[in-house]
Amino acid sequence: MKKLLALFIILTIFTSVMSGCYPQSSNETLNVPVTSNSQDGSNSLSSQPYTSLLTPLSSITTPMTSPITSTVSTTTPKTVQTSETGTNSPKTKYDLTISVDGSGTTNPNIGLVTYNEGSVVNVTATPASGWKFYMWIGDASGSDATISLRMDGKKNITAVFWTGNRFTSNAALSGLMAANSIADAQQSLQSFASQYGLTMEITNITPSSYSNTYSTYSLLTDNDLQTLKTYGTLFIDEWSKYPIDWVANSKLKSIALVKKLGVSTTAPAVAAFPDIVGETMYYDDTYSGDYAREVIHHEFDHLVTFNIFNTWAPVDSIWLSFNPPGFSYGAGGASAYQSNNSSLSGEHPTSGFVTGYATTAIEEDKAETYAYLMTTTYYHHLQNWLLSDTTLTNKVNDYKQFISKYSPEMSGNYFDDINP
Repeated sequence: MKKLLALFIILTIFTSVMSGCYPQSSNETLNVPVTSNSQDGSNSLSSQPYTSLLTPLSSITTPMTSPITSTVSTTTPKTVQTSETGTNSPKTKYDLTISVDGSGTTNPNIGLVTYNEGSVVNVTATPASGWKFYMWIGDASGSDATISLRMDGKKNITAVFWTGNRFTSNAALSGLMAANSIADAQQSLQSFASQYGLTMEITNITPSSYSNTYSTYSLLTDNDLQTLKTYGTLFIDEWSKYPIDWVANSKLKSIALVKKLGVSTTAPAVAAFPDIVGETMYYDDTYSGDYAREVIHHEFDHLVTFNIFNTWAPVDSIWLSFNPPGFSYGAGGASAYQSNNSSLSGEHPTSGFVTGYATTAIEEDKAETYAYLMTTTYYHHLQNWLLSDTTLTNKVNDYKQFISKYSPEMSGNYFDDINP
């Protein structure tokens, strides 16, 4: 009996110790496969419940006081590109389109090149023999032959080359012909005007006080697109004759193409109007032919004269000395628009004058002479008259000298070169 009592006490102590070392979780039960023998002698697996003896992590309340240390590899990790749905997707790419206006090459070559976002691309323009690099236009600017572009978006750039006599305008002309709206046409014409540092105003014009007082006009609409294409082509052909320095010295800032242009104080309809306050040349795009070409230059000459001399008609005793003895100018250009005017008309009506309109005022005489130097058809008329008209020869030589003072590019054979 004593032996049985002693054995019971030992078992009780052992059970208490084991229970205290491995407290059971009341919630964690695992199904553990147990192998058993079937009646046919084969083994089979059965799932029997097993109560976990591990304490849940959430029941541990003693804080960890020892610091956790780790070793960081100094090897730079490589970025591995995976599929588009992966962690490291491919970089964004942007297109760079390079074109030229004139004759020359670029490096990278003309065309479309694709670069990763953030790339810095150096582009160099090289003129062809007999040409000069002038400037970059589009999404680049400046007159340095080599430029650096950061590819933060799609970019279009054009390298502009010229011969020193006139610009070519292939890009502007092709864009103008492809235009589907007035806004598209304006954008193409602006790419041409930008070569001169000018703003092309068509869809939106901000008139000066001078223009508001002395001119009237209407804005073009998409219904005028074909007319604008025709006039725009003519305008580019004429304006491209100008060197940069001549336009810069004129102080011209913008060109406005409109319709129904008039001068409120003198004529209800005119082809061009120089705004000496807004430094803007207004041109009516409904005019065409050699007259429209001649007027582009005639009215621009008035703006040039005013901005150089601060008057429409500067005193010029040398010019007056060329005129035939006893000659006096008329009542001014405005008088020619009056129904009862008595001014001469037509081309070369008398010695010393390219047109009858040139006899109305000294400023009109100079502007007409200048326009005949610039307009190809009329330039060849002028060359024939110069063979026998000494007075006109003196005027032409005098005005060429004046022009070359402000634009050396317009000396020598310049006028022959632009009027083949």
